[in-house]
Amino acid sequence: MLKHTVDISQFVPKLFVEENLNVFFSEGFLKSLFREGRQLLFLYSDSYVVPVTITNRGIFRYANLITEPAIIKDSPEEPLKVFLDEVCLCLKDQMRVQWINQTSAASLFMDYPTGAKYIPFGSHVIDLALDEESLWRNVHSKHRNVIKKAEKDGVVIECGRTAKLAEDYHRLDIDTWDRRDGMAEPSAHWKELLEEMGDNAIIYVAYLDGEPQSGAVFFFNRQMCYYMYGANKTNPHIGSGNLLQWRSIMDMKAAGVKKYSFVGCRINEDENSKYHGIQRFKERFGGALVQGYMFKMDFKPFLRSLFVIGLTGYSFLKTHKFIPFRDVIDQEIHKWPQQ
Repeated sequence: MLKHTVDISQFVPKLFVEENLNVFFSEGFLKSLFREGRQLLFLYSDSYVVPVTITNRGIFRYANLITEPAIIKDSPEEPLKVFLDEVCLCLKDQMRVQWINQTSAASLFMDYPTGAKYIPFGSHVIDLALDEESLWRNVHSKHRNVIKKAEKDGVVIECGRTAKLAEDYHRLDIDTWDRRDGMAEPSAHWKELLEEMGDNAIIYVAYLDGEPQSGAVFFFNRQMCYYMYGANKTNPHIGSGNLLQWRSIMDMKAAGVKKYSFVGCRINEDENSKYHGIQRFKERFGGALVQGYMFKMDFKPFLRSLFVIGLTGYSFLKTHKFIPFRDVIDQEIHKWPQQ
């Protein structure tokens, strides 16, 4: 029977959370979710637990499944699909949400609920238990070459949680979103994120002659490091982003982190799209493609449509460019006729 609570420690010991669950169950990350009009709760059964946020914005009420369900029993007695079906039913009937947003690119759901709109989705994941020689050998030769070149040319990597790194990353983020006709987060966002997440988040920036070239934001704990956000200046020095990733991989291995996720891989992406180059960059670090699903649920399609219109209008006011809002599932679902 599905239950819910606002305090995970009521049914799972804190030590179990720290040693067995991913960073999206950490106190720091969960703290970063608290916003006005947003409620955090945990839905759980005897076998699984999943953190959920419920957001109220005017007439709208919607949910986000923060990460894939964690197994809290050695041998789960219920199929994952049954648990997800119960989660959706609870959110619809008890919590009165109007829809569930698409699941995060950082999540690896191995199934989807009945009636959901879904697409295959995955991430490239490196096993950091491998020795350094094996990890380096698994990196594509072109990546290895530009990493060596960047080092030779004097690219240096700095990492930490300082205000300077947050500001330099913000500059790169603005440049990146300008090229995509999108909106960057305000400078304070990155500083607040680092403060809230503490030791579970870190920023890396690659510099050449003191000028930021590439940046990345990672979330991590003992189980996994997630490459959550990345940004580059226009025409960064060749290999700066590659060197940054290699340095972070080595740092996470040294810190005892078990795995390293490049977060997000569209399956059968179009070779002429911008995503092809991004995914090729990720896969060439040698991680295995772990494939699951991304999904969403609309319980009140009309209200969801009104909300999307509002998002499109907000974007137009900020950018003065009319770009209809479409999430990843909207963009990719045409490739999967069963949907």
